Amino acid sequence: MVPARASLAIRTVSLFGLPISTLDTAATVAVLVRAARDELAPGGAGGRRAPFLATYANPHTINQLRDERGFLDELRRFHLVYPDGVGLVWASRALRAALPERVTASDFLPGFCREAAAHRLALFFVGGEPGVAEEAALRLATVAPGLVVAGTHPGFFASDEAEGALVERIRALAVDAVLVGMGSPRQERWILRHGERLGAPLVGGWAGCSTSTRDATRARRAG
Repeated sequence: MVPARASLAIRTVSLFGLPISTLDTAATVAVLVRAARDELAPGGAGGRRAPFLATYANPHTINQLRDERGFLDELRRFHLVYPDGVGLVWASRALRAALPERVTASDFLPGFCREAAAHRLALFFVGGEPGVAEEAALRLATVAPGLVVAGTHPGFFASDEAEGALVERIRALAVDAVLVGMGSPRQERWILRHGERLGAPLVGGWAGCSTSTRDATRARRAG
């Protein structure tokens, strides 16, 4: 029997028409862990179990809402859009809809990976130039001992066939979360195109694998 999943209403504030999560860093980690554990139920087409989709917004994202046709509607399809950048926090205060803090990959990704390790959740990293996702995963594993890295892949594909083969590979691995770092709006569109086929309970866009690499090093030194 498929276990029941809880529904979750995330409080948001609207900035430039985009609903931004008001969760702080710790609460964001908690939601993402629940999503990766398949405890949340966003609902899918035709009654299928759909993945929980997460990504970020920053000032660059807001500029793209003007330049990239349809991008706002695409972002509204994500279940969690977190404020990656102090610029959005300042803007929210000016609009009297204050966000509590910025929530960046450098703040929450090491903590998310520690929780993932504790729950034996398998992660797959996609993004960056060849070797970047692999290095990011290895460095995150140093701050999250026991982290299960099911695989990595660059964020570029030689052909449509190669891209499709990666999607099938991830699906066959039955991972709990897929972390995609391709830059916006490319990563969001890739997630929306392939999210359900990946078969993971959580599919998220992060601010780039290179950021994860730098900040895992920083977190390790701080710890």
